[in-house]
Amino acid sequence: MYLPTLKRSWGRLPLLASLIVTLALPPFFASPATAADVTTGLVAYWNFENGSTLGTPIYGSLNLTNVGSPAYTATGGNNSSKGLSLNGGSYLEATSYPTSLNGNNPYTMAAWFKTTAGNLGGILGYGSTGGCLGNNLRLGGATSLYVYWYGCDYSSSTVANFVNSWHHVAVTYDGTTLKFYYDGVYLNSGTGNTRATTGTSFFLGKTVNDVAFSGVLDDVAIYTRALSAADVADLKAGALNFNSSTTVSLSVSGNPDKAVLRQPLTLTAVSSIAGRVTFKSNGKSIGGCVGMSTVSLTANCSWKPSVKGPSRLTALIVPTESATNASAISGTYWINVIPRSGLRG
Repeated sequence: MYLPTLKRSWGRLPLLASLIVTLALPPFFASPATAADVTTGLVAYWNFENGSTLGTPIYGSLNLTNVGSPAYTATGGNNSSKGLSLNGGSYLEATSYPTSLNGNNPYTMAAWFKTTAGNLGGILGYGSTGGCLGNNLRLGGATSLYVYWYGCDYSSSTVANFVNSWHHVAVTYDGTTLKFYYDGVYLNSGTGNTRATTGTSFFLGKTVNDVAFSGVLDDVAIYTRALSAADVADLKAGALNFNSSTTVSLSVSGNPDKAVLRQPLTLTAVSSIAGRVTFKSNGKSIGGCVGMSTVSLTANCSWKPSVKGPSRLTALIVPTESATNASAISGTYWINVIPRSGLRG
């Protein structure tokens, strides 16, 4: 966030300058905090890393059974080595699911997808048919995505043809507004419908009473809350691409909610396994803080913020023993970068 250029007298009022910058910040900078962990509100997450248990989530207990011939493939999304291959007639299903997903409750659905058809193939669906009684996410052809609650429908903005290429989609609903995200970036939103989802049928790789998916799906997640834009970006970056042996946390020296421009702060990542850590600010790797080896499961980085305004700090670890341990990304640490006192910034 940038303020207009101020008069030279600004330099004689450092206290006022600091106050103005602070007041101009979004409300979430009132105190140091991290974004909600991406497991908060998570109902189920399938990463398809095990071919013998395709329908078993790595997180949650919503177990699915095979219909047709869903297959385990060695090509997945988000640099994953595994995925769920579907032929347009195969999918996974359950005959019950948590009632917290019904009614007009908030939710998020997310997945990596690579379609070979570019038709109306379904990614995820549950509930029943009838006005606003189902909740379905599917393709809208080869250049858009579609959410429909049977007569209460929303379409995404048009994107470039995505056939035969990997992309990430997330849809959030907070009880009023539905939002589309594509490859971690907000697309568009819609309001005006009230969801009344009810039923017991749940499908992955198909929607309720609609076309099944042709291609590969990976890292499918469903939540009982509307993820924030930052959460979606973390999700797309692989925040759920973890296993029980890989975790990483991020802290900032002194636990501040503000940082001073070009003044160093120490970032610390603590992981559950040895590896290399990359620290990022607003999604971009911090110079001098890339691929840092852990020492006693800890990596430190000296960060001199060079851009004023909100900064979203994260830490990504790639374990040394990558054959048996997945990478992991930390929760988000929000911090505001302000000009040095007495200077114009």
